[in-house]
Amino acid sequence: MLLFAAAGFPVAMVLAWVFDLTPDGIVETPSAPISKSTIAAPSKWAEALILLVLIFLVAFIYVDRLAPGVNDDVILMPVSSRPSIAVIPFVNMSGVQDIEYFRDGLAKEILNLPTKLKLTWWRLPEETA
Repeated sequence: MLLFAAAGFPVAMVLAWVFDLTPDGIVETPSAPISKSTIAAPSKWAEALILLVLIFLVAFIYVDRLAPGVNDDVILMPVSSRPSIAVIPFVNMSGVQDIEYFRDGLAKEILNLPTKLKLTWWRLPEETA
């Protein structure tokens, strides 16, 4: 799917550059008059350079992520077929120190809920994990 998006993006850009969508339908974009000041304008060269650099960077990122064997040193852990839950500790953003017990209790209740519902197929993390 990502390859189709990567291949279709330049095509869409060219079509959007060449054609306009008007109430009368799709029409070819009219050419602007060319003068000497617009041919060699430094800003045009800067825009072209920036565009080429961006195209190169996007292509590099796609190739880097899609190339086989790039991340061979990454060790993949076996994945359990059972669903699991991870509860990140809540942060007391109110500034009131008296409700710290509520924050801790809420996290523990979320972890204990599958046990109370007798969901034995649900994998629970350890308390120290």
